[in-house]
Amino acid sequence: MKLLKIINLSFCFWLVLHILCSCTDNDANYSSLEDHDGNIYKTIKIGKQTWMAENFKSTTFINGVVISSAIVFDNNFVNIKSFGLMYSKSDVYNILFCPDGWRLPSNEDFIEMLRNVGIEESKDTIGFYRPSYKLIDGSKYLLWNNPADSIKQKNASLYTNNSGFNALPGGVESSISRFSSGICSYIASTIGDSKPTIIKITPQGIYTDKETWYGIDTLRHFYVRLIKK
Repeated sequence: MKLLKIINLSFCFWLVLHILCSCTDNDANYSSLEDHDGNIYKTIKIGKQTWMAENFKSTTFINGVVISSAIVFDNNFVNIKSFGLMYSKSDVYNILFCPDGWRLPSNEDFIEMLRNVGIEESKDTIGFYRPSYKLIDGSKYLLWNNPADSIKQKNASLYTNNSGFNALPGGVESSISRFSSGICSYIASTIGDSKPTIIKITPQGIYTDKETWYGIDTLRHFYVRLIKK
């Protein structure tokens, strides 16, 4: 009987130790945000900023009115769970879009976040930052299936996502109902400017201030990551 108790205690100790050791620093730092639809998102503090660690997926404004522009990547509703929803610029800029206490980030907010995790601007290309592995989870390398932006399996372990930002390749709608996969694309606020700023994340690096990427007139919908006020 004593031996059985010792075995049980030893197993419990091992289990607790295993759980503690399997948690990363970012796991311990995640908080949460609930939107007006009842969706709960992970949030992560990076430097002095607090970011959503998942893409926004609310189907309504904070007053309950349906966001008519919301679409899902590749028109496949299975993708909502992983990638969230994409929205038109006019709806994202609506003052009723963001939950209380949150806002759309600016291009400068994204750049501050990149610098806080040690990602610097390339000396050769203005607006291009690297490396991007601190934002990307390499265990999901198969999702980055664009040949130009692919993560090779042998290099997947380099993509640690140690920032906790957790960028996923939800793609972009490059024209009406035409989707391109294997990349991340986020809209940023540009107060006083009629053109939105697009943040493009690939395994090779991050492009900021991409107003003309793919031709802004053909970009119809965007992913959203909110930042805390």
